[in-house]
Amino acid sequence: MSKKIIIAEDSSVIQNLTRRILAIQNYEITSVKNGQDLLDEFEKKEFDLILLDLHMPK
Repeated sequence: MSKKIIIAEDSSVIQNLTRRILAIQNYEITSVKNGQDLLDEFEKKEFDLILLDLHMPK
């Protein structure tokens, strides 16, 4: 079973690069662009790791 990682990043460039790197390692990846979307995803499922941009809107 692959580990679940959520990427919370408002920059599309950084988000896509991080997603590609992690996909090579066969992680299950979810990405969001703001804090509210991150909280919404937490209500749907659990994650093994959170990669969080600390200077994100909302």
